[in-house]
Amino acid sequence: MSLDVGTRSKRPAEISQVTAAILALGALLISFRDTALAIVDKWSNWAAYNHGFLIVPICLYLAWRQRTEAAATDIKPDFKGIGVVILAVFAWLLGRVTSTLVIQEISLIVAVQGIMLTMYGWPMWRTFKFPFLYLFFAVPLGQELVPRLQAVTAGLAVKLLQLVGIPVFSDGTIISVPNGTFYVADECSGLGFLTASLAIGVLFAGITYRSWWRRGAFMTLSVVIPVVANGVRAFGIILLAYFTNNELATGIDHVLYGWIFFSLITFVTLAIGMSFREKELPGESVTSTAPRADHSKPIRYVALAGLVALTPVAIAAVYATRTDERPIASSIHPVLPQTIGAWRETGSAPDPLPPIFAAPDAQLDASYEKENARIYLHIGYYSHNRQGAQAVSSDHRFGQGKGWILAAEGATKAKIGDEHIAVQYCRSVTKERKHTIWYWYWIDGRFTGNRYLAKLLEAKEKIFGGQDEAAIVVIATDYDENAADADRALSDFASTLDVLRPVLIGHSAPPSAP
Repeated sequence: MSLDVGTRSKRPAEISQVTAAILALGALLISFRDTALAIVDKWSNWAAYNHGFLIVPICLYLAWRQRTEAAATDIKPDFKGIGVVILAVFAWLLGRVTSTLVIQEISLIVAVQGIMLTMYGWPMWRTFKFPFLYLFFAVPLGQELVPRLQAVTAGLAVKLLQLVGIPVFSDGTIISVPNGTFYVADECSGLGFLTASLAIGVLFAGITYRSWWRRGAFMTLSVVIPVVANGVRAFGIILLAYFTNNELATGIDHVLYGWIFFSLITFVTLAIGMSFREKELPGESVTSTAPRADHSKPIRYVALAGLVALTPVAIAAVYATRTDERPIASSIHPVLPQTIGAWRETGSAPDPLPPIFAAPDAQLDASYEKENARIYLHIGYYSHNRQGAQAVSSDHRFGQGKGWILAAEGATKAKIGDEHIAVQYCRSVTKERKHTIWYWYWIDGRFTGNRYLAKLLEAKEKIFGGQDEAAIVVIATDYDENAADADRALSDFASTLDVLRPVLIGHSAPPSAP
């Protein structure tokens, strides 16, 4: 009876500890609310991340499973955790000033780890390490993998079609058989299958296995199986269309059919995982008899540690609201030259597939001709990078338009003046024409086609100072059958574009005083 009374007396203290954690995490979410809302928005509007709504409840369940061990673990606030918070906050600021949402989202989860470590100490964090680390699956990652997954899906489908003897022609993500043409769209890339499968795989491995090799083996299966299965799914749809003359396959809701297929694949994967699960050791299921720790004394220290850990979060949130307060230039007038090398400007024939830039301060559009080749030049110009208006932005749109299909995208080498850089490219097609686009960035006075380097240059300019003006440069051309013809024309034109440097420098005048 006395033990029961003692246990009951500790309940209010444990409730106070949980309440302190909830308040601290609530303050973090309020401070970084734009980031938290962006995560939820992706869960809601991107089919690949719908499973994100389950991650927090799963983490809570995993934490509840550890309640007995937690009750026997001492609470020892550890101010070393503030270093983790500071690193997370600094990374969040970098993501904020460069509008790199994924860095902000990951930093938010790291900040959760740092605050909990500061408030409750390493022994308690270690007790809850699985739910804490599983929380990273709440971050909507992987969008950059979509083109690669599309290519893998298309490649597997083509190989399987060839294997069964069906005549097939492919151009990137476009697959043609004698009675139809199919396109591996973003939604069919398998990203949703992959992210959901990996989340399930890690959860299953963490609960089921003790040995790391079994966990690693099952997580590998959780990656390989959905990628291969998605290629098989695409093959099956095309095969069905081929044998039914498109009468049946075109009526299938591919997304719904895909998730049913994925459910079956997940069941098979879990069945494979159960086949090599470890046997329960004798006495392993016995409830822990370790004495309960006294959690009543350190509550004031926990609260103090929470306030200290949240201080850099509050400072970062206030600073972030001021990073975009600089006025926008009122006079922006860069002018393109009429001749660039041997290329001459022509006012005729507008670009059939112009890019869509994210809120540029100025946009320059022109077309140039040389012999029988025509190149379209577009520049999105920014007086300075800021939230919603940046040279490097996921809101830009390339190769997308009514009736156009994005066939391929990636990176290729180009020479601009004497400088060799990797530029981004995409190829789009309709029934009547084909179009290739190259694009790259001009940040802090230099050209680069590397998005990550461009983001780092943006951050450097924001934090340490540098050249304010930034731009995204796009060149495009049509081609008949051979995409290499377009690449040669674009390469020749790009080699002359070092002349753009003086065009892009110093054309933003600050707003005049009232």
